[in-house]
Amino acid sequence: MTLFRFPWAILGFLVHGCGYAAEMASVDSVRESLRPRKFISFTPDPLRILNGNTITNVLVRADKDFWISSSDEVFQFDGNDVNTFPVIGLPEPKYPESQFEAIIENSNSELFLISFTGIIYKYSKKEKAFTRITPRSPVNKDGIEVMSSYIDDEDMIWIGYSDGSISRFDTRLKTLSKMDIKLSAPIISILGGHRGVHFVDDSGSIIISPKPIDGRGLNYFTCGKALSPFSAGFIGRAGEIFLGTKGDGVWKAELANEKCTLEKAFAKKDEKIGTATIHDISSAWNHRDDLMLISSDSGLFITNKDEVLAIFDRSNSNIGTNEILTARGVGDAGILAGTYTGLKVLKKTNVEVITDFAGNNSPSVVATTTSPQLGTYIADYSHVYKLSQGTREVSIQEVILSTRSARGIMSLEANHENLWIGFRNGHLLRYTPSSGEVATYSTDFKKRRMPPISAIYAAKDGVIYIGTFGGGVYSLSNNLIKPLSSENTLSKDKILQITRFRGIGIVAFTERGTQLIDIDGEEETVSRKRLSMLSDLPIWSSDESQTSRWLVTPKHGVYLQTRNELGEFSSPAQVVPEELLKRLVIYAALVDRDDIAYISSNRGIFKRLRDGTFHKVLKGSISNSVTFDFGASGVDEKDNILFGGTGGLVRIGYQEGSRGPDNQALRYTKTLVNGVARQIADSDFEGLHLIIEYPVKVLSFHYSMIDFTATDDFKYRYKLSPFDPDYIDGGNDGSATYTNIPPGDYVFHVQGANSAGVWNTDGIAMSVRVLPPLWRTWWAYCIYAMSLAAAILLVKKWYDTNVLRIQADEIARERTIAADSALDEMQEQLEAQDSLVRNIRERNIATFDTVAKIIQHRSDYVPDELSAEIMRGSCTHVHALALLERSLKYYNDSLFADLHAFTADCLSDLSVAHEHSGSVTTINEVTSELISAENATLIGILIHELLSNAFQHAFPENSHARYLRVVMSYEDASADGSVKVRLKVQDSGSGIPEGIISELPGLSLVRQVVDHYRGVMEVASSNGTVITITCVFRTNVTTHSVSS
Repeated sequence: MTLFRFPWAILGFLVHGCGYAAEMASVDSVRESLRPRKFISFTPDPLRILNGNTITNVLVRADKDFWISSSDEVFQFDGNDVNTFPVIGLPEPKYPESQFEAIIENSNSELFLISFTGIIYKYSKKEKAFTRITPRSPVNKDGIEVMSSYIDDEDMIWIGYSDGSISRFDTRLKTLSKMDIKLSAPIISILGGHRGVHFVDDSGSIIISPKPIDGRGLNYFTCGKALSPFSAGFIGRAGEIFLGTKGDGVWKAELANEKCTLEKAFAKKDEKIGTATIHDISSAWNHRDDLMLISSDSGLFITNKDEVLAIFDRSNSNIGTNEILTARGVGDAGILAGTYTGLKVLKKTNVEVITDFAGNNSPSVVATTTSPQLGTYIADYSHVYKLSQGTREVSIQEVILSTRSARGIMSLEANHENLWIGFRNGHLLRYTPSSGEVATYSTDFKKRRMPPISAIYAAKDGVIYIGTFGGGVYSLSNNLIKPLSSENTLSKDKILQITRFRGIGIVAFTERGTQLIDIDGEEETVSRKRLSMLSDLPIWSSDESQTSRWLVTPKHGVYLQTRNELGEFSSPAQVVPEELLKRLVIYAALVDRDDIAYISSNRGIFKRLRDGTFHKVLKGSISNSVTFDFGASGVDEKDNILFGGTGGLVRIGYQEGSRGPDNQALRYTKTLVNGVARQIADSDFEGLHLIIEYPVKVLSFHYSMIDFTATDDFKYRYKLSPFDPDYIDGGNDGSATYTNIPPGDYVFHVQGANSAGVWNTDGIAMSVRVLPPLWRTWWAYCIYAMSLAAAILLVKKWYDTNVLRIQADEIARERTIAADSALDEMQEQLEAQDSLVRNIRERNIATFDTVAKIIQHRSDYVPDELSAEIMRGSCTHVHALALLERSLKYYNDSLFADLHAFTADCLSDLSVAHEHSGSVTTINEVTSELISAENATLIGILIHELLSNAFQHAFPENSHARYLRVVMSYEDASADGSVKVRLKVQDSGSGIPEGIISELPGLSLVRQVVDHYRGVMEVASSNGTVITITCVFRTNVTTHSVSS
């Protein structure tokens, strides 16, 4: 049975050993990446305003900004500007170092400030300050202060006090309440973990509450005391609790089976942290939660759960102080460290600057070389060093060369066994590290001295090619140095570098071009044809990978040849951006296994990624920098890139370099409209957008691209389209200001140039809409349109009315003229007719007068009196017709008679004819209405006959109060054209005797007429005579009667 167990035990041991070895290798890798030289301390200019302030709290908000609290103020850094926010209602300073215990953010991005007095402040965007939201601490006793705080997943802030009490603040409801949980000592830390909320006091007691709201299910642990009180706490990913002390380092508490085991952490492996006073413990970076940042009075420690991986203090970094109050990880591997003298920014980089070469603090590196068997060697002008990589540091050890030739070193090369060193005086030194043997060559096989040795290349077949400065190329084989054939064009050239080109062979770079030394297994014609593509390039140095070849020219940039599937290289193409090329002198280029090219220049080191973008690796003017004027370059045995020059050596770690550049996000930080900050809206459909009300007198955009290693090298350009026709160079000022922006839709573009000076042409964009004023809104334009339409309609209506009026006036004028003409013509006709009628009437009157005179004259010659009387009566009737003729009127083509005028004429004539008529009062009440002439003749005869009889017989000579009254009315009797006449003659005479009416000729005539027309005649003789006649006349009958 034991025999079977033994192999499994061996296998388990091997597996465990392999796992341990892998873990140790991983730890060594992390330790290597965390060496202090892997970090640079660089404080951007805006953050220097914090110099001299005590920084005790730092809150990092990923991809946004970070907030810092000093003794009585709070600062925000957005990557571009530092904004200062006061704390309103802050009491008199009670704590000289700082009045704030923590800055906390909840899930709604609300910021809270916890003071040592227990008062909570909240950031107000409206006030641009932190305002007090709790009246007082729930523990309102003198001497009691806040010692710790923590926010859980439910946005509850837990606050621990110096008397061991605990309170809870609900950030959503803004309520503060005291809890029943209490420890016996000050609560130095409140931690969250998978078990629940951990409350830790300075004596080592721990309470774990899985349900902290109601305090049920509490677990109590007593871990014991360290040599000094505990001061800070941290809970690891696996639940381990690390407790910092005041002067006794860090202790580790293991909680299991309701027991707490306390042991010293890190003390056995690092004594410096073992006696440190710990101020703060936090997680290093979110993506590496097993690493911790420990702030202490002895520096800043980066640790895992078992050991210290890196120490940052004033002795090994330029952090400037050992007293670190707090530290927070930012980005991939940056660190913000708060101190008594301000905020220190440590930015992790894969670049190390090595300037101390074994006591030589001003080296001038001229060459580097690496051999898998021998390691990496570095040469400056007078020394050779070996580069060794320990667990924490890179060491530079001088190689002691027992020769006087070790002056004026120009070149260096290593093969599998020996190190070859070329000197300015033409000596070639062979050094064998394994034995320490040194051999010197100064002449060729003909004992001729060699020119200065500027380049050495060790071929795989053991041949050493030696390039000289003005003497061409030599080869060393079997300890004999021979120049190449005198017929070779290299015999007098100055050799800059010798290397091998895949598919071509060994070539030499000279001042006259690239020359072929030896072919690479190909026909010479093929090699020379391939080399001919490079004939026009003044190549200084080169490097190759499996898929690419990089060719360096000092003034013309770097050219790239890519290799296809058939192994052929393409024509060389320039890869350095034009705007960058104008400012660069390029010395060397190296490409790593991921085809990332590193380029040394007079302005530092750049790297070109596979997507073609350029990024600054090392700024050439920073403190402890190196100038790469010798073009020294190479890789070490771990594939780290090496560039040397005046001042030392730059080492670029492969692991970090292969991951590509840090994500330097260009983003907007704030926007000011008329001096007031406005929130930038963001949505999936519209992206970044801003809506502004008119007027916009001043519009300012602020933006940033954070990279603490080289912020001064960043440049920006911006454009507000369509307001700006092209981009405006903004320098390194991350802001742009516009004035008097008219209403409209705009897009604000920002492009950034990284530390390499290469522009990000994609940039970022934000839509900006300036709303129009009231008088330029759409509904205002609708009103304008409707008003214009109404005005047009009114004008049209006025125009139409005016035109119609003009036309009507013209028509009326024409018609008036026509009417006037017609009237004139008619008037002329009427006048002619009146003249004709007047003539006829006068002729008729004259005729009647003549007839009357004739009858009167004849009556004088009639023998008997009765006949004469009859003739005189006829004469009177004719005279009455003449009077009626005078009363005729011509109207509407008809004749009418005015019987009122006729009656007046009759009365007048009869009064004259009778002597006593002057004493008779006549009353004419005959209607003035015109009566057709055909009816008027008979009525006129009746009126005249009745009046004549009255004057003759009614009034005796001696009678008094005599009057004669004539009344006549005239009206239509029916629709057939007949008229009804009512005639009344009344006198105040003696009356008509009875039986005499028939004897009077006139009355007899009247009676006959009335009877003929079936009229009614009434005679009354009472106080005079009243004769009333009523007749209805028809036109045809009347005419007929007159004719008869």
